[in-house]
Amino acid sequence: MWCSMENKNKILGIFSLAVGIVLFLLSLNIHDKAAVGVGAAFFPKLISLGIFAMGIVLLVQRKTGMGKQVDKNQCCTQVVSDFTGRGRYVWMTVGLLVAYLILISIFGFLLSSIGYIYFQMQLLACDSDHKTRLKDFAISVLTSVIAYMLFVHVFGIMLPLGCFAEIGG
Repeated sequence: MWCSMENKNKILGIFSLAVGIVLFLLSLNIHDKAAVGVGAAFFPKLISLGIFAMGIVLLVQRKTGMGKQVDKNQCCTQVVSDFTGRGRYVWMTVGLLVAYLILISIFGFLLSSIGYIYFQMQLLACDSDHKTRLKDFAISVLTSVIAYMLFVHVFGIMLPLGCFAEIGG
């Protein structure tokens, strides 16, 4: 029966393995400017390995028989609603994260982070009037600048500059 928890774990496990591999390969394009210590590519690689490990755990759970049978009608309704209801926001967030990883090497940490945070806030917002969007943009700029300053000036980690690398140096 395809609606069993065992099959869901298998599908999600394989998907997590694939996402982990793709994110790891994308993080290889992030150029480290740090001479010593943790570079800019460390955390994306760490996250991708974590996603990969979660996929392995799900597949191992499936093999050990830890999944339980679920009512087929409940399961099928949940799967359909996951792709048409609130579940679509999860997929849109995954798309934003992949776009962020691709754009960070092109536009750099600062611009990519501003865009990612702003669009993620818009995605999660229930109501989005003009004032709220302006406030969200200000928050995304402020958050990105603080994160950049923290990493570069406090931790000494060089973040990707993207197209601004040619301008600055």
